[in-house]
Amino acid sequence: MSPRRRGSRYMADYRDAIGKRVRKSGLTRADADAIEKAGREEARQFKGLPNPTFNAYAGPWLATKKLTVEPATYDSYEKNFRLHLEPTLGPLYIRAIRRRTMKDLLAAKLREGLKKSTVGTIMQVASAIFADALDDGLTFSNPAARMGKSLRPSERKRGELVRPKAMTEEQLDRFLAAAEGDPLYPFLFVMSRTGLRTGELVGSKWGDIDFVRGELRVERQWTKYGAVAAPKAGHGRTVELADSVMRLLVRHRSVTGAAWLAAPLAPGVIRGEEPPWIFHGIVQAGADPISREYLRKGFMRILRRAGLPKFTPHGLRHSYISQMIVREAPLKWLQEQVGISSLAMMIRIYGSWLKQRSPGAKNILDGHTPGTQAQESREIVGGRSLDYSERQGHEPAPPSKSSPIKRGNHGE
Repeated sequence: MSPRRRGSRYMADYRDAIGKRVRKSGLTRADADAIEKAGREEARQFKGLPNPTFNAYAGPWLATKKLTVEPATYDSYEKNFRLHLEPTLGPLYIRAIRRRTMKDLLAAKLREGLKKSTVGTIMQVASAIFADALDDGLTFSNPAARMGKSLRPSERKRGELVRPKAMTEEQLDRFLAAAEGDPLYPFLFVMSRTGLRTGELVGSKWGDIDFVRGELRVERQWTKYGAVAAPKAGHGRTVELADSVMRLLVRHRSVTGAAWLAAPLAPGVIRGEEPPWIFHGIVQAGADPISREYLRKGFMRILRRAGLPKFTPHGLRHSYISQMIVREAPLKWLQEQVGISSLAMMIRIYGSWLKQRSPGAKNILDGHTPGTQAQESREIVGGRSLDYSERQGHEPAPPSKSSPIKRGNHGE
């Protein structure tokens, strides 16, 4: 069928991939021809193929993801689908959902007052579902692809927006002082001196420590679901332990061993070996690692005791990294120590703590260290600056009559 003429313009008229009649007017003949051809080709391509609703496709999709992704990732998929995608997209046929549909959903979620980051996550989940539907040949495009891009902060502002909430050195000292004597003190101290993630430290065993070399091998994490999983990077790493950490761990092992032997047993229960976990549940009368809830409540209790604002246990990791950067620890060593995927990622997240100015740094290649140039320029003898020739043991150059006594010349 040729495009129908309407006055001096033409109208494209065809049925799309879901059988819906589509009419677009006000076109040139060439544009109308192209639109009709593309629409009929699209309909031909999907003729005879199932066209499930979004709900019908997403249900099995979620069931598969539950078996293939981390529990926390699955929880994010399921929650965002149930709360945000199912109510709006659920009854729609999957090929009927277009780019305009997703833009309207994005705008509606922003109007509801959701954070941009939250809306971006919703769009990422929708995009993942449509990407698999596209791969299965059930749709012709991914209408949610790159929808969250406009919600991301610009490169210029990103460093400020993602800056982690870390304690200052003074706040950390107050926090640790308030924690002394608390059953959680050893755990919190080690975390503040290693930058380990909470799950990594909870899941650490005594056998992971090399007491001779002063190292800890991170081989696993203990998830919030009470199960062992691989570290976040998917592989282990070796963490160097400070002398203060090693001394504390030696004391901690003797204390927990004695407490385990002294713990009361139920009638008829035979005392077994001490649990392998460094921070096992002896403080909770159990053999598993300490629970996240016990840690959270104890952490908040110590914060109140120290009179500090709200932080999270993970903030101790941020505090360690930020303070090590301020003290100019080698960045590549620090990146590997704390298990961040790349140096670029660490700088993007923690770059605001990097020094942006260093007096005298411009003269490093001239044999000066930062700060010495400024110090030399202030050397005064008899109320005037030393000239370069004077510092070399030569007679000073006579001052110019038309200008004050010349300041030190460093051969610049």
